[in-house]
Amino acid sequence: MNEDIELRNLASLSDEALSALRREVGEHQTAEDVFRWLRSTGRHDGTEDVVVQDEFTHDGIFPYERGLFLVYGLT
Repeated sequence: MNEDIELRNLASLSDEALSALRREVGEHQTAEDVFRWLRSTGRHDGTEDVVVQDEFTHDGIFPYERGLFLVYGLT
């Protein structure tokens, strides 16, 4: 697992659900990793969004499950 990823539990997921999420996304290192994962899980459904913060920083908002979304800081 990529120890550089900071995962914040803002949805109050149970410890079990949070651990499962960590296992699922823990290897993501690039935006391409995230999109590859979305395609492989069938979650790439057009609900993704990218919010431009500045010239170099973007937030990627991606569907997870049951109305939950993952937000990645992308540079």
